[in-house]
Amino acid sequence: GIWLHGRDDADQEKIVTRGCVAFTNPDIAGLQDILTESTPVVLASQIDYVAADTYIRERARLLGLLDDYLKAWRAGDSAALNGLLHSDFQAGGKDRAAWLERKKWIHQAVPQRVINAQDVQILRESEDQVMYQYVQSYCADNIYTRGTKQLYFKAQNGQLKLVTERFSPLPTLPMDEARLSKFISSWLQSWNDNDIQSYIRHYSPQFTDSKGRDLAGYKAYKTDVFRQRPDQRINIERVQVTPLRGNKYQLEFTQDYASRAYRDKGRKTLIVNGCLDELVIEKETWTAL
Repeated sequence: GIWLHGRDDADQEKIVTRGCVAFTNPDIAGLQDILTESTPVVLASQIDYVAADTYIRERARLLGLLDDYLKAWRAGDSAALNGLLHSDFQAGGKDRAAWLERKKWIHQAVPQRVINAQDVQILRESEDQVMYQYVQSYCADNIYTRGTKQLYFKAQNGQLKLVTERFSPLPTLPMDEARLSKFISSWLQSWNDNDIQSYIRHYSPQFTDSKGRDLAGYKAYKTDVFRQRPDQRINIERVQVTPLRGNKYQLEFTQDYASRAYRDKGRKTLIVNGCLDELVIEKETWTAL
């Protein structure tokens, strides 16, 4: 609710703000050409410029602090997380003890998870206050979330400690479609290259096909096909992505298969599972067109 806005320059005595930051109209017009949506804004009474080597050291120190937090979270290390928290820590309606207990419970329930931080921004108001903002991807067996994460650190006994955190969800589908497209392109390339080892690496150890073959049976079948049809060429089009649950997706597309010995066209459905770039196919069906 804090805005940057202009004012009535013709009436200097007029009350123009209740907590916002008022500029002269020419100044706010100049900012309009610089600022875009989601541009971080820091309000400060003065700006301290530092030498390049000082900046590099400080940047490394602050990124190291974020890395410590992420490592402790990924590992479910309650002691390490506790050591990073401010005595006044609160987040999501939970105090320090309740927040740590929640993290401990999640780690026990879901021990395997992938947590990534991208587009990290660090905003330092002073030596005593630092805010991190980044895009967080969280993936486990039954959940995948993506959003903007903000961590607020405040000095305590000469060290920066986490005093609160905030998370704002972002749509997952655009990011999902990009990584799924990359995965399918890799799968298709290995097929067209007649590379059976690379092709099979795209499949889950729990894979089954439409005829009930497990991964070993499917690999034996495909190895024979690859040997008999070295000239096979496969094209796909009209790919449709449907999120199912957590980190599982359904991909449907039209598949055109051709070789000198055989040709067909059909609608293929793949059930793809996995975190971030670690995707695998766990089920595959095909219907002739």
